[in-house]
Formats: sequence, C-alpha cells, structure tokens
Amino acid sequence: GAGIPRDSIELVPLNAVPTVIASLKSGQVDAWSIVPNIAGALVKGGEVVEIGSVADYIDDYQVTVIFTSTALVDDRPELVQRFLAGFAKGVDDYNAALVDKTMSEADTAAIVAMIHEYVYTDRPLEAADPAIRAGAMRINDGGRLNLTSVTDQLEWFRSEGLVPETATVETLVDTRFVQTY
Repeated sequence: GAGIPRDSIELVPLNAVPTVIASLKSGQVDAWSIVPNIAGALVKGGEVVEIGSVADYIDDYQVTVIFTSTALVDDRPELVQRFLAGFAKGVDDYNAALVDKTMSEADTAAIVAMIHEYVYTDRPLEAADPAIRAGAMRINDGGRLNLTSVTDQLEWFRSEGLVPETATVETLVDTRFVQTY
C-alpha cells in the first residue's frame, strides 16, 4: 500500500527498552515495533495506541536470531555446535511449555523459573511469572533461519545506511551452524 513515505520518518536508535517506553509515552518517539506483551501493557494503560502488527505487513518476518563472533566460529566451531544443540533442546522445551502449552504446569513453572534468572530479575518470580508467560512467542525449531526475511531486512538496513554496503547475507550467516529455509 501507499503507507507513510520513508523520507518523512526519522529513525532514532535507543539502546534500552525502558528508554524506548519512556520516549514513546512522552511523545519523543511516535512508533515502535515491540513484542506483544510489552505493547499490550502499554495499550492497556491507555498511554499508547496500537497501529498494527509486523505480521500484518510482512509475512514470515524473522524476529530472533543467534549471533556469535567470527573468532568463535573459526577457532572453536565445536563449542558453537554444542551450544546450538543445547539451544535447540531449550527451544523445544520453551515452545512446549509457553507456546504450545503441552507441558505439565510443574514443568512449565520450572521453565519460567529458569527464564526468570535472566528476565525481569528486578521482580520476584511470582510477579515476573505472568509477564514471562505473556511474552512467549514461538522460536523457530532449532533456531532455523528464514534467509528470505534476513535478506530483506539486510537490504533495508543497507538502504537506510544502518549497516555497511559491504554487508552481505554470506558474511552474516554461516549456514554450517544453522538450518535455513
């Protein structure tokens, strides 16, 4: 569709979720693409208005990826492989517990407790639990990567001058370590 002309939009990089929330609430930022649980709380609070979902505009948008250093890939590929094997198992458990809801409540609570070690650590587990569950979004099995989406996003970042022109999918993605589609 016609949409808003890109040249009428100023991109403002902000480095922390609380900073973006404060900027959105104060009107310093007009729009933001964010996970549903944060968006839902802001909309429910009446301070912001939801104008759409990325999924409404872009099919199969790749949201989450795993990054590592070239040195680690070159010098310790076996470590990368072991990490990814553990990650794939974690993804299976995460999806079963929080997305598909096929795990028992006791096992799901254990998964939430593990996640809480890294997320919402400023809150007690009892207060963080609902937010962790509400923020659950499917992670691709095994961390599979949608190369079409990554390519589209990289082209956009290049067109906006946000990454070097020399950045390519081939330099960004090492397909020895991740299944692509």
